[in-house]
Amino acid sequence: MEDYEIRGVTELFNTWQGEGPRMGKMCTFLRFKKCNLHCEFCDIKHKLENSKECNCNIIEDVYEKIKSTKYLLISGGEPTVYNNQIYKILDYFYKYNILIGIETNGLFINNLLKKVDDLIFNKNNGIPPLFNLEFYWSPKIFSDNSHEGVKYTTLDWFEHQLKVVNNYISDIYIKLNNKFKSVPQIINLYIKVLCSDSLDYENIIKISTKYINNENIYIMAEGVSPIDLIMNSVKIPNLAYKYNVNISSRLHILHVVP
Repeated sequence: MEDYEIRGVTELFNTWQGEGPRMGKMCTFLRFKKCNLHCEFCDIKHKLENSKECNCNIIEDVYEKIKSTKYLLISGGEPTVYNNQIYKILDYFYKYNILIGIETNGLFINNLLKKVDDLIFNKNNGIPPLFNLEFYWSPKIFSDNSHEGVKYTTLDWFEHQLKVVNNYISDIYIKLNNKFKSVPQIINLYIKVLCSDSLDYENIIKISTKYINNENIYIMAEGVSPIDLIMNSVKIPNLAYKYNVNISSRLHILHVVP
């Protein structure tokens, strides 16, 4: 009997994407609770601390909401802490023509890609899914050693992880095209760089531009309130011009969207 229960969820509602390449696009927002980092500048830290984990049903809850948006945005916390739950979601929506976006700090993204590879080539015999999968990777490479989990997030680690993830996505695409001609790119990677003084953001941008097309890189200001965000946005245009990358606002911080 299929298990359609998704565990560890704190929120599920329809809204608009607040940042990155799909900013302003209507989506079904699913938030997982736990995270593998504890960033001081986290804009939802207190919200997560005061939230409760619950279960939701893919058919009764997620599918009913996604019918009107065709875009499922999975966030956290850190979604890839819940890779087994995400696998169930991808499995259920395999034959649905929808967009699935996953926001991540990147620590476990390669583990999730292994599950995607297994889902495509073992469970579905190499038949490509109808969904498009997008990863929105916001690297947390701290500028000091005061953050829990920092030993796992150095610049050297980030560069290695970025190469591994890029190669994994390319390998999936190559294997699909070896079996079927002209398969579209169904998995795409975007880098979202939070320009916080706590993060080594310029080196994150430099490394990202070595492996990712500039059009897939977005930079954005830190802020937990509209005033903070506006004040911290002053440096963003010059930085974006310097590295020829995109700028993203953060509509949820500005309270434009829930």
